Amino acid sequence: MRPLRPFVAALCAAALLLGLAACGDDGAAAADGPRPLSSFDLVVVASESNDPLAADLYGVTLDPLTAVRITHDKKISTVDALDGRVVVAAADGAVDQLALVTPAGDLTEIPGLGRPFAYNPSFVDNHTLMFDDVLVPEEDLRVNRTLLFDETLQVKSTLFQTEDNLISSAPGPDGQVALVRTRKNGRESVVIRAADGATREMAISGDIGELLWGPTSRYIAVAMNNVERKKGDDPSAALILLDPVAGKQLQLGLSQPLAWNPDGSRLLVRRTGDPTGSQLAWFDPSDPQGELGSIGGITNLVIYSGAWVA
Repeated sequence: MRPLRPFVAALCAAALLLGLAACGDDGAAAADGPRPLSSFDLVVVASESNDPLAADLYGVTLDPLTAVRITHDKKISTVDALDGRVVVAAADGAVDQLALVTPAGDLTEIPGLGRPFAYNPSFVDNHTLMFDDVLVPEEDLRVNRTLLFDETLQVKSTLFQTEDNLISSAPGPDGQVALVRTRKNGRESVVIRAADGATREMAISGDIGELLWGPTSRYIAVAMNNVERKKGDDPSAALILLDPVAGKQLQLGLSQPLAWNPDGSRLLVRRTGDPTGSQLAWFDPSDPQGELGSIGGITNLVIYSGAWVA
């Protein structure tokens, strides 16, 4: 779902609270000690109290279906993973900052990047990180841009910048990037940026949350937020499957996108409507009218987003 903190600017940063991984309650399985992050199928942003502003990181295995709490009181909004490495945006005071996650649940700086006021981190490849930025704190400058960071050269470059609000971004196949733009009139759209820098937009009706577009996936999964929810309601409303080539949209009710599987053939979703637990299922985009393939449920844990660790 949409991170709720990225638009708040701050002039100084406090240290992230560090803590050891805690055992989950009820639906989250306990662990004897820190497990390698690569031992999980996915890492997910979730809350045992259905509070997106107080979510933490959990490791999930699908067979058998279990969840293990990794971080505690880190207020994580988004996550990505690649080859066993996990990066998150976590609240540091009133804003999100980027950090790597250790198996013990500690948050550590990304070498050479420092800790920018940023959100929506994604691994483009094994040495390039993409993220959205809202503030240059040393210059007290508000920005709305998507950056690339080359971890080998330790160099940042601007990929996309706008005077409008940027909500989310996701790398796609062939060097493409999808971004959510909110214009000053409140209208939202998904911007598709090609590798050569050319852009085109597709208007979306509703309140857009997170985008999911894997390197091998044809479709962009667009999470839609439940804007009329009351306290305790499910924060997610539905899923839109976007075909950027044909320019078509397919709305799928009662499900929220979590993560594409590694080959991009199936989408892991959470059935919406349960404000206390997570019923997980597979969606097959080649058969959009077909039934969801049920996986099982995790009680007392509401999952908002995730990333495959492999």
